[in-house]
Amino acid sequence: MSIQNYELLRKISEREFAGLGMNVVAYIKAVHGDKFSIHAADGSSLGSSNSLDSAMETVYLSDLIPLSVH
Repeated sequence: MSIQNYELLRKISEREFAGLGMNVVAYIKAVHGDKFSIHAADGSSLGSSNSLDSAMETVYLSDLIPLSVH
């Protein structure tokens, strides 16, 4: 990361920071056995699934990049 980018990130508001990645990534989290929840970058719920494969497919079909939460 360049010094300029670092300085820009230091100056953004909490709201702007929370919005980073909103249109790029979705988080998939195992909740109970074979149940998975899907969340936006800000933590808001986008849905749930009965399998990891189905959750991944849902995220990909939404043109987002899936990330795993442990």
